[in-house]
Amino acid sequence: MPRIPADEILIAGQWRLGGGLPIHTVDPADGTVLATVHAASPEDVNEAAHAAAAA
Repeated sequence: MPRIPADEILIAGQWRLGGGLPIHTVDPADGTVLATVHAASPEDVNEAAHAAAAA
């Protein structure tokens, strides 16, 4: 089974960190941060749209 990174985004077949703001997943019971990922930036979205259109 292929590895799917939990903290990266897939653009044009390549996994990488998103260039947007961090998103924290927080345990509602005690407020502990369980994971942090980076959202896609507007540039990431634009690049993904261009890659999809070219595919």
